[in-house]
Amino acid sequence: MTDTRHDRAAQNKVWDMIKSIKVATMVTLDGAGRLRGRPMWAQQESFESTLWFFAKDGSPVVEEIGAEPRVLLSYAEPASQDYVSLFGKARAFKDLAKQKSLWSEGMRVWFPEGPEDPSLVVIAVEVEGAEYWDAPSSKVLHAWGYVKAVTTGEPPQGGENAKVSFT
Repeated sequence: MTDTRHDRAAQNKVWDMIKSIKVATMVTLDGAGRLRGRPMWAQQESFESTLWFFAKDGSPVVEEIGAEPRVLLSYAEPASQDYVSLFGKARAFKDLAKQKSLWSEGMRVWFPEGPEDPSLVVIAVEVEGAEYWDAPSSKVLHAWGYVKAVTTGEPPQGGENAKVSFT
């Protein structure tokens, strides 16, 4: 069983793993209790314990967060074998100053009116915890792992898995 880490180094490792991925799958619960996931683009250059996203007011993700704030965020980068899941509580709200501070011009594709779009809201996810899997990514290591598994029946030991608390 993986112990939960509470140290800043582990929290920083989570950010180091997700900061270049940008797009997360945000999972919410709908009114019927079904899990729903959709791609969401993180809107920040640094991270302490809050992740920021944009959405349209009245959209399913905003409605679902309003009814049940618990969310899961999943990040994956298969090329480097980095996988991270984060959980916490989300809230959606209008804050023009925050919208402007988080705005990047690439978001205009989804929000053509820019950061002052009257239908734009920010979603703040207060991260409570995370778990990451950081495996070796070279083809040689994967080949060695395959050979070890076939010859010994044991998976290779390598990479790192940790649970991280942000509270």
